[in-house]
Amino acid sequence: MKRVIATLTLASALAFPASQVFAIPTFSFIGPDAAYSGPISIKFENAESFTSGFAVNSTNFGILRVTSIEAPTVGQLWANIAVPYNIVGVFNGIHINSISGTTASASGGAMQLYITPKDALNPFNANQGLGGYAAGGCAIGALCYHGISDVTGGGLFLDLNFASGADPLNAATTVVATNLATAPPSGSATAYLNVVGGAYKSNFDTNGFATAFGSRDIFMQNTFCSIASAQCTLPTGWPTSSNDPARANFVPEPNSLALAGLALLVLGGLQRRKNR
Repeated sequence: MKRVIATLTLASALAFPASQVFAIPTFSFIGPDAAYSGPISIKFENAESFTSGFAVNSTNFGILRVTSIEAPTVGQLWANIAVPYNIVGVFNGIHINSISGTTASASGGAMQLYITPKDALNPFNANQGLGGYAAGGCAIGALCYHGISDVTGGGLFLDLNFASGADPLNAATTVVATNLATAPPSGSATAYLNVVGGAYKSNFDTNGFATAFGSRDIFMQNTFCSIASAQCTLPTGWPTSSNDPARANFVPEPNSLALAGLALLVLGGLQRRKNR
């Protein structure tokens, strides 16, 4: 019996990266579809700003929180209110190259999503505004923010880079915004992202979206909310926010599946030995 327990314990420990064991909350889908694999819609809300206003040569940066994850065939798979942790993030480096009429394009960009426990010591509060950067020990617009990147017991969920594809005629463009009718902008923006790291990289690194410049892992679409908009609540200290989903594909952790099968084989062998 001790050997069986040891085998299962080893399989459980090896199923996750060393940095993840007993270190950060465990992400999984909830309810009867906990083992879901396939296309998903990630709903989020964000708050963003610019280094020098919404203008050419300005750089866009901000924060976000994932609110729910749904699948087209089975409905909701995950909800922020139903789990004891947040999935929150920071993004920056989106350089505005052109604004022509109601259309704008940008290049570059990076995003980091963190999984953080919900408790009194680790609050996520977008109403810190730009002051959340200094509170997190970094410069305004950096890839860090108080309550996101400095949370005790939290860790990097996904490391992402914005990638070409939003403009099929320009490989340098990573974000395209259209129907920009106000300042702060309303309208919407589209972008593709590639997963380059994080504890759950293998679950989301699927190359599920074809573009003119190669396959991408995530397709993001934002609808901006102006200050007077009823679509989403604009946090204090941010000129712009949005509240729309990104699309991705999710696959179960391959190492987890392989080790689960290995554990079953070992258990079967031990049982056959016992029967002899």
